[in-house]
Amino acid sequence: MKNIFIISIFLISFEAQPCMVPIASSTMYYTPSALRVCNKWYYGKEVKSKKSKYDPVTYRATDRVCAKFESEVKMQGSGRYNPKEIYTFKKDVVIMKNDDKTRNCPTTIGRSGECMLTYISVAADANYYHMGDLISMPALKGKKMKLPDGSLFTHPGYFRVDDVGGAIDGRNRFDFYSGNMDLYDANNSFGYKGDKETTMYDKSTCQDRKKYQILSSKKDKETARIAIAAAITAATSKMSTILPAPIRGLNR
Repeated sequence: MKNIFIISIFLISFEAQPCMVPIASSTMYYTPSALRVCNKWYYGKEVKSKKSKYDPVTYRATDRVCAKFESEVKMQGSGRYNPKEIYTFKKDVVIMKNDDKTRNCPTTIGRSGECMLTYISVAADANYYHMGDLISMPALKGKKMKLPDGSLFTHPGYFRVDDVGGAIDGRNRFDFYSGNMDLYDANNSFGYKGDKETTMYDKSTCQDRKKYQILSSKKDKETARIAIAAAITAATSKMSTILPAPIRGLNR
């Protein structure tokens, strides 16, 4: 029995090991919506609305964030309260943001200060990366990714570092952003139901398709920016599902 226990611990430890450079050890995250979490079914379970002790909007009786939404904000880092307001989690407190940036961004604002781009933005370890760094992942180029409305986005094969995360630790550790689509969303190409060539939720899955390269030359960076902007512009979905102004934030 002791040997079985030791073997089990070894296997769990082995499975949890991150991939080796230059293969990305990937997970995914998203921006939860209060409307979906509090007023509809969530992960198959009905959630009853409950006032959060951190809710600063106490003067609006109908606008309360439920406990589950607060929990998701703490897990994901931020959440969409309504088209104008974003809740963020900082130092054990959930706070609300309502300014020009939040009102003009359909997803959320990353550590970079830019609107997060669905399927393009990633969170990375600040010890190794700067906000705005560009990453190439050739195997994803040309892959068809589903958007929230079911239409398709052709991936340019590039990502942009727009955020950080408490559990994102290491040179090849990345958290890939899926916009407003959670892990179980049928349209989330990074999630459980995504194509095997595009999923990013399992950090222990170390495949050649996750090989990446950090772009360093001015020419390569410019090529990536142009490709990202072109892919967003060409998306068949409404632009608001990714970013209202596709070129904004790319001219670094």
